[in-house]
Amino acid sequence: GVDCHAIVETMRGHDLGRVIWDGPATPNTGVPGVIGGASADRVLHAETSGDLSWAVSFGDLVETGQEIGQIDHAPIHSKIAGAVRGLLLPGPVTEGLKIADVDPRFDPEAVGRISDKSLSVAGGVLEAILVWLARPAS
Repeated sequence: GVDCHAIVETMRGHDLGRVIWDGPATPNTGVPGVIGGASADRVLHAETSGDLSWAVSFGDLVETGQEIGQIDHAPIHSKIAGAVRGLLLPGPVTEGLKIADVDPRFDPEAVGRISDKSLSVAGGVLEAILVWLARPAS
């Protein structure tokens, strides 16, 4: 590879978790995968730079439009109803940064489990490491 020895595909689909030894990964579309019928609305980005704080915790169930946090006292509202699955640590953020993820499947216990995507990517990382370590010395 040019920038690395191996790439693990992170785009959902048939190649998710596959190790790529030569060539690029699938280009980033900038659009989150569809989960429970929601895509871009489930991921929240900072609308401004400032100090981030949260009014919710992992696993909390939220409603559409509910205030879930603030950036410099400006409210952050959930775009969909669901369970809070991801929260960036409180502190300084820059405009456009991904700060939260709401899972529309309403399963608060899911936040304590590793997702199918994470398991696939982790399996690809393990495969890449094992293959790399087993290669003949050059």
